[in-house]
Amino acid sequence: MPRTRLARLSLLAAIAITATTIAYFLPLLDWIAAAQSRIETYGSWAPALYVLLYVLFTLALIPGSALTFTAGLLYGTARGTAISLSASTLAACLAFLVARYLLRDRIAKKFADSPRFQALDRAVAGDAWKIVILMRLSPAFPYVLLNYAFGLTRVRLATFAFFSLVGMIPATLILTTAAAALGQAAEAAKRDMAEAGPEPPRVLFDRGPSDPDSVRAGISWLRNRQLILWRENEPGETAEQTRLASLVESLSNRLRAGQVAPPALADESAEAARDRVGSALNAAGFQAREAAQYFDAGRPGTARDRQKTVTEYLATAKGDGRRVNWALWSALGASLLVTIAVGRMAQKALAEAGKAPVSTAS
Repeated sequence: MPRTRLARLSLLAAIAITATTIAYFLPLLDWIAAAQSRIETYGSWAPALYVLLYVLFTLALIPGSALTFTAGLLYGTARGTAISLSASTLAACLAFLVARYLLRDRIAKKFADSPRFQALDRAVAGDAWKIVILMRLSPAFPYVLLNYAFGLTRVRLATFAFFSLVGMIPATLILTTAAAALGQAAEAAKRDMAEAGPEPPRVLFDRGPSDPDSVRAGISWLRNRQLILWRENEPGETAEQTRLASLVESLSNRLRAGQVAPPALADESAEAARDRVGSALNAAGFQAREAAQYFDAGRPGTARDRQKTVTEYLATAKGDGRRVNWALWSALGASLLVTIAVGRMAQKALAEAGKAPVSTAS
């Protein structure tokens, strides 16, 4: 294997490992649920806002993958794919027109010395539709740069628009499908928050023994109430945060005294479950108490940070936060592998047709 390719793969592996390790400790599901609620406040204007952002990102040479993923979160696979493809195609056409009629000289200087662009320009003179669709399928040719590059070639706008749309379908469908699955989980989290009424379940104030399912339900209520406090800005937050801190600390003390049985994960011993839940509850109680103190001291920004940390610890105590994060990153990894495989197929087809070089080195 060439050294350049080995170095590139090593860098990608390091980035993937780092991102996965960070995601292991982040409450992504909670953040997504909060973002969904914020965007939904725009009602029927939300799709229009999404399209506008996509166009602005594309014109500014910012990759739109995150927005494509967001469409899957907000609208599901079918509708998210349709909205994202509409937005990305419109954005591509606008960038194409900007390159062809408004900023042609400036953009031409950027691509003039690029061997890859020169090969693209020669190829378009032959089979324009085939080149457009294969370039869209290949991740080696960035979406945002291709929009401007094609504007400098001899390809017609109608050909560019239609076959760009066709070529973007696979990657868009992969991203929105993975996002839709996560979005369903986020919706479940939102329903849990909606069902977490102001009164705590009996397990949090009864003094008798409690089974693991009851304890899990109590932790779930604590987490959802804390998440509501974190997301909403309402009067009386100090008192409510203090109450939650007391309930968390009380459950932690009862667990330490052996009065309640902790919920265990698959293949987890009772002792390991007690250590995991106990440590998480202790940390959550401490952070919740600090959040109340910061609210009382008039420092809501710092209090919000503590509230976020409390939700993380309670998710760990319940045993479901990290599992969701691993599922998310597994889906993203699978999507990336499929996209790369499709791109390799496109490059091979180009090379065999003699339309462009096989190398993808920058």
